[in-house]
Amino acid sequence: MKIKSFTIVEVLITMGILFLILSSSILFFGGPNLDIVLKDEAYRIETTLRSARYRSLIKEKDSNWGVYFSNLREFKPFYSIFYGDSYLETKSEGKKNLDNALFFNIPTSGTTSVIVFEELTGNLKNATSFEVEIRIKKMPNVGKKIKVNQVGAIEVEEIK
Repeated sequence: MKIKSFTIVEVLITMGILFLILSSSILFFGGPNLDIVLKDEAYRIETTLRSARYRSLIKEKDSNWGVYFSNLREFKPFYSIFYGDSYLETKSEGKKNLDNALFFNIPTSGTTSVIVFEELTGNLKNATSFEVEIRIKKMPNVGKKIKVNQVGAIEVEEIK
């Protein structure tokens, strides 16, 4: 009497096909959620701005505090909190690179932008307002705009 069963080759072929199907579905559905990446980066920028304003209000290091945004072509886009009236790398408190899935729309490519808060008041120094805009590379019409008014109030708006 013969017992019917699958050969080892048939089992391996079936497992290989299932592996291909599963791995391709993971790549298709398991990629980074760009909306979450955008929200996280906007939150980090907002938090950095709030930190600079707070440090100015309490006059930490007896100085103004600000945030430098770099969108120069020769470097990866980044932003950095600093103390003093202008950005110097030696007075920087940490550089944060913009996520690879995003780009700065403001400041525009090849430029930098600086915001400085006055000590004790937290108002903008030498400006009436300030804006930073980040967008998703794969969907350039989707992004977040972070706005700061003259008295240092920070607001995040969605761009769609």
